[in-house]
Amino acid sequence: MAKFAPSIEKISEKVFLVLAYDDETNRAVRESHLDGHLKFIEINYKRYLTCGPLRLPEEKIIIGSFFMVCAENEQELNEFLSQDPYFKNELYEKIRILNATPAAGSWMGGVIWNNVEEIRPNAS
Repeated sequence: MAKFAPSIEKISEKVFLVLAYDDETNRAVRESHLDGHLKFIEINYKRYLTCGPLRLPEEKIIIGSFFMVCAENEQELNEFLSQDPYFKNELYEKIRILNATPAAGSWMGGVIWNNVEEIRPNAS
């Protein structure tokens, strides 16, 4: 058992973190396809661990989006995201896809380790 937080099970699915930065010359896409984008997320909410807009600190303007999505592989992830109206209509200028391991947090309800020695081999 972890010393200071509850130990929980690690998510068994592969998780991707997608950072998508808006094309500043194509900002109209964000407003004109908002309804379709939100509908897509609502219909597929179980595929997302979380997602939302990106802003610079203390700024109101949205500069992009982030998505934490479960998928078997990057190809499946891309096929899924390509159905989102924001992706379909080329809102994003730059997209960064990363493998992610959700390991700790209040939303998760704890941490995925029992002790430091258990995770040390995978922590570097």
